[in-house]
Amino acid sequence: MKSNNPRDLAVTLLARVEQGDYSNLALDAMLKQHNLSGRDAALLTNIVYGVIQHRMTLDFDLEPFIGDKNSISGSRFCCGRRFIRWCIWIRYLTARFL
Repeated sequence: MKSNNPRDLAVTLLARVEQGDYSNLALDAMLKQHNLSGRDAALLTNIVYGVIQHRMTLDFDLEPFIGDKNSISGSRFCCGRRFIRWCIWIRYLTARFL
């Protein structure tokens, strides 16, 4: 079953971007593939582009808590720094707009 939750889709899409996909093309394909409301499509877009845009700032803010960039090992549920970055941005957007 495919999830239409924009937060879940954002994590999936950001993982694809980290693997080399172009964000604009991957986002466009995902929006066409999933039947999202205008509000959910806007949230998905804001999460994806917000994480990409603020990546360095989020990494800088995380540095005192995480330490070395390689200190958190990756797995599907704990993919380290990038996963925490995504969670912070999703949490920020949820608190700000919902």
